[in-house]
Amino acid sequence: MKLIIFLLYLVGCSSIDSLPPDQETAQKLLDDSLNRPLKIEEVWFDRYSKGLDLRQDQDFKGACELFEFFDSDSEFPLTSLANLYAIDSCSRHSKTFPLERIKELESSFPAGFKKEFFQVTYDLADLYAESDTVVEYALKLAKEKSLRSEKEALLLKAYKKESSSELKAQAEAALFKFSPRYHTNPFHAIYPDIARDYERARDFASAIKWYKKILKEDPSKDFDRWFSAAKRYRQLFKNMRDKDAYLKETNTLKKRLEKLVKKDRSDKTVDALAEIMVDEARAEWTQNRRTRADSILKKAQEFLPTMSSNMKALISWIRGMISLEAKNHTEAKNLFRDAIDFEPSNKKVMDDASWNLAWTMYLDKDYAEFIDFVNEVHSKLSEDLDEKLMFWLGKAHYKQRNIKAALEIWSELYEKSPYNYYGLMAHASSGASFNSIAVSLDETPRSSEVEWLASVKQFDLCKDYLEDWRQSRRSDQTKKEWLASFVKCHHAAGAIRLYYSHSKASDSSFMTENLAALFPLSFKNDVFKAADRFSIDAYLMQSIIRQESAFNPEARSPADAFGLMQLIPELAKRLSKQHKVDYSDFDDLYDPAKNVTLGAAYLSELDERMNKRKVGVIAAYNAGTGPIFNWYKNRSRKDVFEFIEGIAYEETRNYVKLVLRNWIIYQQLEKTTNFSLDLNELH
Repeated sequence: MKLIIFLLYLVGCSSIDSLPPDQETAQKLLDDSLNRPLKIEEVWFDRYSKGLDLRQDQDFKGACELFEFFDSDSEFPLTSLANLYAIDSCSRHSKTFPLERIKELESSFPAGFKKEFFQVTYDLADLYAESDTVVEYALKLAKEKSLRSEKEALLLKAYKKESSSELKAQAEAALFKFSPRYHTNPFHAIYPDIARDYERARDFASAIKWYKKILKEDPSKDFDRWFSAAKRYRQLFKNMRDKDAYLKETNTLKKRLEKLVKKDRSDKTVDALAEIMVDEARAEWTQNRRTRADSILKKAQEFLPTMSSNMKALISWIRGMISLEAKNHTEAKNLFRDAIDFEPSNKKVMDDASWNLAWTMYLDKDYAEFIDFVNEVHSKLSEDLDEKLMFWLGKAHYKQRNIKAALEIWSELYEKSPYNYYGLMAHASSGASFNSIAVSLDETPRSSEVEWLASVKQFDLCKDYLEDWRQSRRSDQTKKEWLASFVKCHHAAGAIRLYYSHSKASDSSFMTENLAALFPLSFKNDVFKAADRFSIDAYLMQSIIRQESAFNPEARSPADAFGLMQLIPELAKRLSKQHKVDYSDFDDLYDPAKNVTLGAAYLSELDERMNKRKVGVIAAYNAGTGPIFNWYKNRSRKDVFEFIEGIAYEETRNYVKLVLRNWIIYQQLEKTTNFSLDLNELH
């Protein structure tokens, strides 16, 4: 279409005034169906967006002509990017590398777009530039990469490529620092770094070899180095999903520490041994060997009388939990009281011991004693326990048939915390329905760059821009104003991080105003498509992703779980073969579509194995099916909240609560009508 340009430059206007056309106009521009003179912003959109399409289609001559339009136009908010794409497209057409033009553009290129700049220039250099230039831009691009595999591949290429001695030294230093396993002459001080690097690369055999080098050292010379390596060495077997080997190595480490403590009873070595004995006991307990676990902890109490009060309290609390699971409530109460009497400075241990003493009273149906105890100790415990205590006080009153008091407590709790687990469950317990919630954010444009990048669907670039913006210290007011920009650019993980950096993040009224940022609907198309394929509750999938990765597709956990739904590679490999999903190695789990497809397949398996019991499915996603089957077998299932509160693993217990919270809120956000929670369906 021949463009008829109607220039509307406004003298002295700020860049925020240069906004893209609305969606309807933008689509007409793309369709060449806007039959009227164009405003300058419409010309910009038309040329830039079509230039992107031509560049994508490798029509570099056409893209060159469109992007060169912006060479003399500094008013366009994405001029720097347009100039970069002009250089790239024109150079690919002429098969040259214009180093001077690139250097000139680099000196003034916006920080938020540096990653794109170096990606484009590196790719171009790799085609047409001299070796030194390729190495230079490979090193610059590597600094901007977030995925380890991509960063390492660039550093390796720079290291192996022929270059000047200065660049060769830079490439070598950068590679050896980031990936020390490539070090050609490793020295003693970096042995732990080399072993850890092999771990990250999932070369477990090599990691074991290097950790063993450290474990052969005399621990008395550098105990911290030795003990840290020993713990990482054990963790390897957990990440390899070899529970027996993990337990064996824990026992081996315990025996070595026992010998060491006989020679050196310093606080450091004593507490180290106590820590490992606690780990061993927990591992045995996980394998349903309660008696063995308790005997290990008893031995720790007898063998290590000089351990810290925190460790003493922790061991008493764990022994109390083991007794509670064995339904020896008298012993459990005594052990919880022992933990409290040690007066640990660790607030969490004191909270846990106090709560579980109260919880045992509740389970014994001593509701009056439970209420009195909670009222007595409430002020001494952390605020983190407030909502839990309120909810269970309501339950205790309800058990005593004091329905009015229970409903008053639950109503107050829901009003106080309408988006937290206990507030939501108090509302459900009272028999009330949940309202649908219509949410919106203040979408006043804060940045022309954000508005334009979102309009032309350059969402990854927009994320880079926003991450650069977020690095600077921002006021609470600015953070609140920019939340919508993060959502607009599909940067859910960034929106959540920005939200929680606000001083009012835990305030319920602030949550209400900004719920769309706190519970974003990112990757929704992929999620709903996968959920439909495997007949899985899409709201549950969103809730799990919110909890597992906070919508960060590049998330990697200490336990080597990857991507949005935090899948482990061994599981992903099996599921990919079973359901014909293209998968080669763990890096594929960073692909959102692949990740949620495999995650949905796994949820479908759990749904079937757990007979569609939602709490069981959620718990099994976190802890595996074995423990859950055992809990269902040995515990009362009459009250879903009592079952959840009694989950032995703290991580799983909290995980179930948070996913259920997410699940209800996502339904409130996405359903158009009110709904009630059927507690029987949960359990």
